Amino acid sequence: MLNLFICVFNIYLTCFCEVVQLTEQTYGEFLKNNNAFVRYISTGCGHCTRSGPPFQKLAYNFANCSERISFAEVDCVSHQSVCKSAQISSYPTYVLHRKLTSDVDIYEGDRSVKHMTKWLKKKIGYFVYETKANITELNCSTFNKIVMDPSENVFVTFVSDWCHYCKEFLPILSETSKLFYPEDHVRFAIINAEKNAKCLYSYNIQSYPQMKFFPAYSLNETDQRKFDSNEMKGTNKIVNFKGERSVEYLTEWINKQTGTTFRSPDGVWEDSGIVDHSIANAITNVIHSKIGKPISKLKCEKVQKEVIADDDDDEEDEEAENNADASEHLHTGTENNKTLQKSAKTEINEDNQQVDESKKEGKMKKERKVLKEILVPHVESFDPPPFEQSLKEANHLIETKIRNSPVKEHLLRYLNLFLSGERDLDWFAKERMRLELTLKSDGGRRAADDLKLSLIIRKNLISLFRERTVHSWDHC
Repeated sequence: MLNLFICVFNIYLTCFCEVVQLTEQTYGEFLKNNNAFVRYISTGCGHCTRSGPPFQKLAYNFANCSERISFAEVDCVSHQSVCKSAQISSYPTYVLHRKLTSDVDIYEGDRSVKHMTKWLKKKIGYFVYETKANITELNCSTFNKIVMDPSENVFVTFVSDWCHYCKEFLPILSETSKLFYPEDHVRFAIINAEKNAKCLYSYNIQSYPQMKFFPAYSLNETDQRKFDSNEMKGTNKIVNFKGERSVEYLTEWINKQTGTTFRSPDGVWEDSGIVDHSIANAITNVIHSKIGKPISKLKCEKVQKEVIADDDDDEEDEEAENNADASEHLHTGTENNKTLQKSAKTEINEDNQQVDESKKEGKMKKERKVLKEILVPHVESFDPPPFEQSLKEANHLIETKIRNSPVKEHLLRYLNLFLSGERDLDWFAKERMRLELTLKSDGGRRAADDLKLSLIIRKNLISLFRERTVHSWDHC
């Protein structure tokens, strides 16, 4: 029965389909010879930028694309005549063009890969072969070899033949696994816990599906802890997965476990490559111990300060009401009723005297002072640890806390460039600016996920290489 589950994962991509950039010169000939799903975009359009990665993924998922369907884009700012002839009035607009005819279908649904794939399959009557799932079926003879590999982060799902929830979860696991590439060092595996119970008894599997994450660890620390229990893999603790069973939640959860935000169901997250605070602080210590400058931090200290309390103005409202009543009482009198007028005047004088006393009491209340907590900024400067100590700590944290090899490799390369003197802090500041401009350019926005991911990781890691100084008081 389990083999029926696994067959879902054995789907291969037979062709890589790129997104062709069309111009006035190539547009007509391209549509004449291809069934084309064309995305019309505008430079500077936020929705166009966000919907770019799903469109790339859609093209990537279609097999034999050159024979059945092609994917293309037109920048309507650079090629206005093309978009005018196609009667494009909003961005992005998705249009399916049929070759040799003038027939078109405009796609107006959700811009996710899932919905666009379903729509295209109906329109062209074609089965889509998707990216191969990155899932391994385990047994007792292969479990330790794969799961306990120190260089791999392994997410293991324990299933049984009769489990209905296992069948529901496996497609989610399949879609999630496609988001991670071999260089990410994240693997997904499933094992029939009932058929392989003899080697899994120590893991106490009592319900299905049950998911456990076995993190990678540094080889040079294996002497500190052996993986001879159901709680540890090398130096790291095995983590039980508990949470929503969806592609989005599972992807985010694995990203957090692997030490950095990395993959996304619809592309690449902007904070890929942002490392743990302890690593950032360690890099700062190395930089400042190398250049011989103290580290400055902005501190916002809470202090008690006397302020005048804000009381309600009920007394003033009462004063106005008293005066209004008295005036009305006065003007209702007549000349033939002088006694009543005199009585009213007496009442006003008494009321005014009471009002004067109320004013004095109100003033005293309003000037009442109270102690209030406020934030006062000040700069705290301190010397970093000695250079050798700082460098040792930084290398240790990089090796033990960063489990994605591209992030680790880039960070170590930048650290070596700085320490060797080949690059100074000014170069890092300029390089970060260059990468930011590249990502905002047309080429950066349309770049494939792998290239964009590399640019984002480098930009975020380079931001670590700067002096820690205070330039603003606004944080308080």
